[in-house]
Amino acid sequence: MSRSTFYYQLSHKKDRQNHKIMKRIKEIFDQHLENYGYRRITCILRNEGMTINHKKVKRLMKTMGLFGKVIRKRNRYSSYKGTVGKIAGNEINCYFSADQPRKKAYTYHRF
Repeated sequence: MSRSTFYYQLSHKKDRQNHKIMKRIKEIFDQHLENYGYRRITCILRNEGMTINHKKVKRLMKTMGLFGKVIRKRNRYSSYKGTVGKIAGNEINCYFSADQPRKKAYTYHRF
């Protein structure tokens, strides 16, 4: 065997190993209706006894063009809490003058 053939076969050995993993990833992906991403697939592969890194699963799924359907949208922070507390009724109706002192003394009460 020539030197170039030996190293060619050595470099393509990984492809044969990855082919088995890629086949299993595709089976899991189709079994779960294309909803699972690389994290869940990695978890399933580990439960089956395979020692595989999540980065490798992600890389292989990317080369196969497999992406999960469910993309969660994160809610942005909003400090708005709506109407807080009670709104006092309009007792005076913009009539501020009084015939006696201290007849009209209104204040805001917080309950």
